[in-house]
Amino acid sequence: MNSNELLATLKSSRLNDQLASTLNGLFNQYVLVTGTGRGQAIETLANAAKIQPDTVRSILNGRIVDPPDVRLNGFATVLARGIGHYLRIWWCQTR
Repeated sequence: MNSNELLATLKSSRLNDQLASTLNGLFNQYVLVTGTGRGQAIETLANAAKIQPDTVRSILNGRIVDPPDVRLNGFATVLARGIGHYLRIWWCQTR
């Protein structure tokens, strides 16, 4: 899934009041496949979205339900890069 597809998924989830759930699933996948600690992953998302880590946490736990697209775009960029890298490695190993 590239960042544009992931952004579309996040936007759709936001419209359906499922953003926190969707984002947490993707976040957990990112942490798992990259081996990044949760705290560092939150920092990475915060930097990409140009917000504070506490704001990322508020989005992840559903206190903020309608973040602007620019924040979702930052998240999508980071998450797609991490998850996509894992998928490329997996694809090469299965060939």
